[in-house]
Amino acid sequence: MAKSSGPALKLNLPKLKPCDIDDCKSGVIKGLYHEMQCANCNGSGVVNAHTGEPVPEDLLIPAMAKTISHLKSEVRCLKEQLKRQAETDPNQRYPENMPTIAGGKFRMD
Repeated sequence: MAKSSGPALKLNLPKLKPCDIDDCKSGVIKGLYHEMQCANCNGSGVVNAHTGEPVPEDLLIPAMAKTISHLKSEVRCLKEQLKRQAETDPNQRYPENMPTIAGGKFRMD
């Protein structure tokens, strides 16, 4: 059954990528005496990954929130992998080739 009226059932969020302009640092271009909003990304620092156009303001916040939650879950998975790796290989934390100073191991931490 096709939806005939009202808003869409699912919000189509665009994939984001950093702004293509080299001088654009998080949506701000620094001039000699002033800072300006980047015209390519409308000051957001990200553009649509497929078209390279600025993301509309009504979709920008949900798209960024989705990207942030994806990155947080990726960081969480990587931390779990490091924890499991450290538990299985205790020698990896302190390798054997550390220099010996005053009768102990110099770990530089």
